[in-house]
Amino acid sequence: MRLARNQSKWLVLTTISLVLGGVIGFAVGWSRVPSAVLVPGNPTTLHLYLFDPQSTSPETVIFDQQSISRIATEVNRLPSFPKFGRDCTAKLSTYELTFDYKNGDQLTVDIRPPPCGMVTVRGEETAVADALGSPLLDDVTRLRTAR
Repeated sequence: MRLARNQSKWLVLTTISLVLGGVIGFAVGWSRVPSAVLVPGNPTTLHLYLFDPQSTSPETVIFDQQSISRIATEVNRLPSFPKFGRDCTAKLSTYELTFDYKNGDQLTVDIRPPPCGMVTVRGEETAVADALGSPLLDDVTRLRTAR
């Protein structure tokens, strides 16, 4: 009789833990839906800027189509920025990526490095994607230092 009571107690605790884990997993997954396409089409030139007091090179211009396509693809694959849980109020350096198009249009995306990772489209205040943990920041840094 005592063994059956202990087993039922563990069964209830296990069930509650699984349900609670499912609810938390759903909430976290729901807050990270994929972002929209931020860089459409085929940009022809990429301008990389780093706004940071310690930066000595204000602009890097990339003409290599393979590099431009890789960066544009990485931006478009970023997940959405979390709806809660990340503080980006500190004054951090910002990468500005400006994509030029053959027809003269430009699109600018701002990226704040870790610990924030927030991505915004120039002229908008709302975060549209999350670069934290993605290869994008490493690739942008590598392109800036390789030139």
